[in-house]
Amino acid sequence: MQPPHWATFARVDAPSGTLISFATQPGAVAQDGYDGNSPYARALAATMLKPGLDLFGTFNEVGLTVMTATKGDQQPWMSASPISGRFQFVPGGTQTTLAALPPGAASAPVAPAPVAPAMGTFGILTGRHEQQLRDIATKKSLIIPEFVIRPSVRNVSAAFREFVGVWVSDQGFNRFGREAMIIITNVDAEGNAEGYFSFGPPTPRVPKHRRFPANTVPIQGKVIGNRVKFKKPRFTLTATLDAKRSIKLTTQTHSDGSIGVTTASPVWLADSN
Repeated sequence: MQPPHWATFARVDAPSGTLISFATQPGAVAQDGYDGNSPYARALAATMLKPGLDLFGTFNEVGLTVMTATKGDQQPWMSASPISGRFQFVPGGTQTTLAALPPGAASAPVAPAPVAPAMGTFGILTGRHEQQLRDIATKKSLIIPEFVIRPSVRNVSAAFREFVGVWVSDQGFNRFGREAMIIITNVDAEGNAEGYFSFGPPTPRVPKHRRFPANTVPIQGKVIGNRVKFKKPRFTLTATLDAKRSIKLTTQTHSDGSIGVTTASPVWLADSN
């Protein structure tokens, strides 16, 4: 068997009204595959055919599929600016999701399309909570990914269920850094957690070598005690839950070892709704 071909991508920032999806992170390499179709191409071709997925939701699902297919070796990347209106490759379908929202879109004078709540035995994401998330995202310039709260299983412990929910930073990392939102959509009986980490645009105090735009990335980790650690190619995110159900978010950048810390308050908790 011939080894896979690889392609290296440079970073390109999205101009106004644009979403750019890369097969991998800037500066990393993407697999071309063995059969003429790369993992990214296969994932995109399949996901585009799913009815009801909007633009941001489509590329989030593509990213998760590629990460699974490559065992985490390749992580797709998005660069986006606010995009007015809504777009679906294949309209229709019933989605138990919160539709993706680019920064600032909630303030546009356009009536939102109806979105079914994310339902499961963990709880129901109501329209009130959905609007609250949209308002927060606008205020803090965060991208909300399209996500689904997974139903629980009977043997999932209460300690694990406490990690399912949505938390947003009280202030930016290290007081003056990026704002952030962590969405944990599911924790299984073994403590395997998954969800999304959204971070805002860089502030003036963010070093030049880390001034990448606002983005949202899929995360996977494992609950151990009162914390869960999510490892990404560029950074490690640790979420530590306290007695009041707030989360201490700690990021450590792999390139220079720099550490960012902030506290995130719950916006929606699955087992409290």
